Amino acid sequence: MAGNILSGKEKQLIRKEASMANHEVWLDKENIYVRNSEGQTASKPISRFKRLMQATEEQRNSFELSSCGIHWYELDVDLEFESFFHPQKFTLLAC
Repeated sequence: MAGNILSGKEKQLIRKEASMANHEVWLDKENIYVRNSEGQTASKPISRFKRLMQATEEQRNSFELSSCGIHWYELDVDLEFESFFHPQKFTLLAC
């Protein structure tokens, strides 16, 4: 998956698109965002995930996308796209 780095004065965004799932993902310093193929956008605060909070910016920005979610292999963190749009169906087991 190709990623584009977008810089701003106060935050740096990393965007990647999952072509198989038609999802777009980006991060700022506080949140993880997902936009689905219908144009709906949802987010989760990075502070909910201890490993992401403790990671360097470089580690947080080193994610990969699959047809079902976002994966930070170095940090051993996986988030399903569906968990952003239907969080009540997912038990949060953050480490």
